[in-house]
Amino acid sequence: MPASVALVILTGGLAAAIMHSSIAVGWAAVTSLLLILDVELYRRLDDADAQIKGPVLAGLSIWSFLSSAFYAVLPAALWLDGQAAGAAAAMVLWVAGVVRHFSPGASGALPIALAGSAPPALSLLFAPIAMAAATVQPDWDLAVIAAVGGGALMAYVTQARVSATEAERALRRSNAAENLQLSLAQMLFDHGSFTAFLVDREGRVVAMSRGLRNGLQIERAVGRKFEELLRWSPDRWNDAFQRALSGEHVRHDEDEVRTPEGQRWFAWEARPWRDANGEICGVLAHGREITSLAQARAAAAANEHRLRIALDAGKSVVWEVDYKAKTVSWHGDPAIVYSQTFTFQQFVDNTTTFIHDDDRIPLKECFEAAVRGEPACVEHRVVRENGAIGWAELWVTAVPGRSGGVRKFICLSKNITERKRQEAAFIVAMARAEESLRAKRALFAQIDGGEAEAIDEAAVNVAEMHERLDALIEEMDARDAVLAEAMLKLRDAREAAESASVSKSQFLASMSHELRTPLNAIIGYSEILQEEAEADGRDTDLKDIERVLIAARHLLHLINDILDLSKIEAGKMDVAAADFDVAVMINEAVATVRPAIEKKGNALTIALPDDLGVACNDAFKLNQCLLNLLSNAGKFTENGIIAVTARRAGETVAVSVKDSGIGMSEEQLARLFSAFTQADATTARKFGGTGLGLAITQSMIGLLGGDVTVTSAPGQGSTFTLSFPVAHATAAAPAARAALAPSAEPGGERAVLVIDDEESARDLAGRSLSRLGYSVHSAGSGEQGIVLARTLKPSLILLDINLPDRSGWQVLESLRAEPDTAGIPIIVHSVDDNRQRALTLGAQEHFVKPVDRDVLAAAALRIVRPATADSAAAGSPSHLVRSA
Repeated sequence: MPASVALVILTGGLAAAIMHSSIAVGWAAVTSLLLILDVELYRRLDDADAQIKGPVLAGLSIWSFLSSAFYAVLPAALWLDGQAAGAAAAMVLWVAGVVRHFSPGASGALPIALAGSAPPALSLLFAPIAMAAATVQPDWDLAVIAAVGGGALMAYVTQARVSATEAERALRRSNAAENLQLSLAQMLFDHGSFTAFLVDREGRVVAMSRGLRNGLQIERAVGRKFEELLRWSPDRWNDAFQRALSGEHVRHDEDEVRTPEGQRWFAWEARPWRDANGEICGVLAHGREITSLAQARAAAAANEHRLRIALDAGKSVVWEVDYKAKTVSWHGDPAIVYSQTFTFQQFVDNTTTFIHDDDRIPLKECFEAAVRGEPACVEHRVVRENGAIGWAELWVTAVPGRSGGVRKFICLSKNITERKRQEAAFIVAMARAEESLRAKRALFAQIDGGEAEAIDEAAVNVAEMHERLDALIEEMDARDAVLAEAMLKLRDAREAAESASVSKSQFLASMSHELRTPLNAIIGYSEILQEEAEADGRDTDLKDIERVLIAARHLLHLINDILDLSKIEAGKMDVAAADFDVAVMINEAVATVRPAIEKKGNALTIALPDDLGVACNDAFKLNQCLLNLLSNAGKFTENGIIAVTARRAGETVAVSVKDSGIGMSEEQLARLFSAFTQADATTARKFGGTGLGLAITQSMIGLLGGDVTVTSAPGQGSTFTLSFPVAHATAAAPAARAALAPSAEPGGERAVLVIDDEESARDLAGRSLSRLGYSVHSAGSGEQGIVLARTLKPSLILLDINLPDRSGWQVLESLRAEPDTAGIPIIVHSVDDNRQRALTLGAQEHFVKPVDRDVLAAAALRIVRPATADSAAAGSPSHLVRSA
């Protein structure tokens, strides 16, 4: 409409210039107004959606005819003004303006078009004729040709207008369809819940959903390239875009991208966008964010992993029986529990190979309980492929289907083999406890526990075992109360026994001192009298003195045995291990008893190999054990043979004493090593003795890590064998002894200091040592002895332990602590038999009173040699012999 108005104004202006008149200007103004009114009229009809028929159609037709007829005013005016060319041009413009009514517009009705085109059509057809008629010499041929040409022009213009209108209409329909498609797509994108967009072949956005715009945080996306809108790397999109343009359907089910907000996951696809002709005109992409789903999947995978770890740690497996799919699915490793899997049909038929036959019915009942909705749990055995029996605990839950039946079973199986093994051990322990309790019921007659039921290990469970345990504990509590009372009584009895033991030890120590002191004097003076009688040839006196010595020595031997047995029973006998020559120890023992054995007409033989070597054990106690065996052999053998043999096998030495005496029966051998017991009463009366020797020997050799065995038969003699280790288990390093004093030079004098509170002991020791050429000095107390030792610096000190003012141990420690007396050799001579302590404190030797005079003399000669050594008549020395 603006172009039409401009054209009218231009035409009016040109006409005014040609005509030099204002008529053309007025025509332009009126015609422009008519055009504006025409447009407004049709707009209002369109807005009112009026039906173009009846009066409306007639009115519009009249309006079209009048407005078109008014346009003819300008061509007519130009014609009348003699401007034929201007009139023709105006006519052409008039025809073009009138033909507009053939456009489809709001007034596309045919009557209106005909009414609007009638004035110009009639003017073109009749104007030439009218002009010809108005001339003086009309040229009708020319008029007809002009009329026909005007009609042809009208037809051509009309046809051109119609064609242009149709093309315009088709274009508008195409644009409308495309706009409708884009509008519909945009409407769907804006109101749909999905994320999608359209791009053309250049990658520019044609349409984009609201969800995607919100996600990308943009207001307007149309016309922009999609890769510019992304806030992360567009490489994946560019690849998919190119592939979609080539006709490929690209799909990404789980695309992970890193955005400014963090890690995101998307599922999207891109496919070609084709037009009506099937040509690819762009790309359609749609998708959705699946971050929550991906995170949920990751969390589910993590939970499944943790569940797997928990199942493996708990030795468990979860499995499902699906009746609809007819499958058995496993979560976890079934080998942990069952070592193998099974099929759905095996489950239904209850024919799994690893289930123990006795457990099939309980398992079936368990699943039936689950179907009823009851708690379903059972323990059953599992037969391994190698035949071993394991145990599993099964929990079952039934999942119902829509029809009310069972849709599936969800089961949890746990390997409880170790627990059942512990339960079995617990059951065995319970059985032992109950058996022990039944055995002890006789000790608690006031508690009637009844008979305990036998425990069925296959049927019992933990709850039942706890019930039995509670009952057992209850009974044991009752018995503990009785036992506590008994323990109180036993404690009182033990305290009384310990008090009695202390009293006994004190009594034995006192008795030892009180008996050994006079015995020491009796034996000592008897030996002196014996020497004098031998020197004077008084045979009658010599026999009497010998009887006194025999009786005294027998009494001393009895006292020693009683004291040894007492110390063994009290656990107070110590082992003083030291290196010694085994052959020398055996020879010395044999030499000690040889006179007594040969006196009864017996032959004593000894056969020792050369490889006995050195042992580290208590030689003193071994010597005492061997002396006991030799003494027994000599006692029960007359005019026979006694053979001593020895052998070394590895780290053990065995010494055998074989005799041809009276022998023993099996019954006598059974009680042979009992204290105060002999073979029988006849033997005791005939041969005498206390029955302590072998009991002491067995206990003492056991203390040394060895043993004593015996083989015997009545009338065939006996063979006793002592076996002891070469190195005692608790062998300690030998006690260090003070350096021995050097031998006397010719003409030198050696002094001996005797420290003893008994005058008779001092006198006897002095006589024994004086005859060897020693100068003997004596002290009656410990303090006096220390003073004399500092003053005299003797070559040897003979020390008693039981002194009136201080202990002999204290005197020994004081002498070893002072530089002036530390190097003086000391021999402990006392009733106290703690030899180990004496040697540890620095003594060179230890003797228990009374000691044989020859033994004491030999020890003194070995430690320090007197000036008149040639006058010493030394006997057979043995530092191992405790008494004669």
